Amino acid sequence: MRQKLYLSKAIILLEHVGFLVLGILAVLLANERLIADSGYYFIQVVNSEWFWIEHNRLILALSQIAVLLGTWAGIGMKGLIIVYSIWHVLFFYLIYLVSKFKYRNGAAGLILLLIQTLGMGFGFFVPMFELYYAAGLIILFDSILSEGQIKLPQTLLLGILSIFIASAHFFAVALLGMVIIVHGIESRFKHLRSYVVPILAIIAVLIFKKFNISEYEQGKIDWFINGLHNFTFSAEYLNNLSSFLSAHYVDFLLIMALNLALIVYSRKWMILAVFIGSVVILTVMVTISDPWFQASRYQEQVYFPLMFLAAYFLVKYGFASNHNWLKHGAVALVSVTFLIRIIGIQEKSEWFTGRLNELRGHIQLAQELEGTKFIVNEAKLEFEPNWSYPIESLIISASEFEKTVTICTDADISYDDNRTKLLPNQFLFRRWEVHELSELNPAYFELDSSEYQLIPTGN
Repeated sequence: MRQKLYLSKAIILLEHVGFLVLGILAVLLANERLIADSGYYFIQVVNSEWFWIEHNRLILALSQIAVLLGTWAGIGMKGLIIVYSIWHVLFFYLIYLVSKFKYRNGAAGLILLLIQTLGMGFGFFVPMFELYYAAGLIILFDSILSEGQIKLPQTLLLGILSIFIASAHFFAVALLGMVIIVHGIESRFKHLRSYVVPILAIIAVLIFKKFNISEYEQGKIDWFINGLHNFTFSAEYLNNLSSFLSAHYVDFLLIMALNLALIVYSRKWMILAVFIGSVVILTVMVTISDPWFQASRYQEQVYFPLMFLAAYFLVKYGFASNHNWLKHGAVALVSVTFLIRIIGIQEKSEWFTGRLNELRGHIQLAQELEGTKFIVNEAKLEFEPNWSYPIESLIISASEFEKTVTICTDADISYDDNRTKLLPNQFLFRRWEVHELSELNPAYFELDSSEYQLIPTGN
């Protein structure tokens, strides 16, 4: 009994330390975590002073709570950036506290730490990704179901969680469905009434999205359907997949093999069928969505559902086992995986920091020039600028420099004849999107009506 108590306290300490490590990284790399969609939604919330929801993905609001409150409170740009970055860790930490100490889900902490790190590298720097947030809510959903006392308040909460999860992505719906099935099998389907409200909520969201679908999401669906029609389980496909996973996801493969062994060892044959079926179906889905087998930020996000499966089954059937050796083994494996991935994130950060410093250098040069709108020669950049370069330059200059500036690349300004179309009272938000100067929040950003000019780099 005493040994069990010591283990429980040690795990709680380990979980808190894990979240603390992620929080420290979030502070140290706050500016680096403004690339692409992350910076896009950040600046949209700051300028509009309200939630910025696109493609009917209601879950995006959850990632924007802290920066919105910070904007309302008048926190400076530097503080807003840090608050925004920390929130993406704090969100999962709050779910951990509620799941573990209110709903008594002892496995929640380890799962939440693993899904924030397993398969992560580039993805750490775009932390507002909808599926990450959906995964956290799914763990809370699982905790409520597992606690067993489903009354009206819990039923309503499950319904609300389902709405947010279903709004995120179809992959999130698939993962939530898998969790409901697993819970049903484990409870011998004694709580079928508990599933009615969540399932109805999911159906309602899917129907709403069907009749209010954005052009972007329709394009994604068309791409997937076309890929599905052309998909075959060929030797080439299996060889490419195995080579890619063995090169970039050794820890994932190890965990999945262990999961298979754990479920077989426990003789849970229906769970085994769900596990294998989920792995096969989701693997096909993610490789259709991203068929190139090349490591990238987008690829990491597409493969995230597989990482969730690995984390969920490892902790649920390893750590939650009645056998101490399995508990110890699961904790050790989670700890080692977490540590390896944290080191990997730190290594990846060198590229993002180098890119950020290059941007800072251009902003510094722009401080010495007249005007606030500038262009850089993309061919002379050492680091890939990404479409969010103009957005990031606005945020970083407002945070660290006296004069707010926006910097785009020559490819941005040449796109769709932007140079001739831009009016003095406009600026290039993204290469395919022009905004009025009046759309900027004057408490944080101020651009003048000067024309775009090339920054002389001397190269």
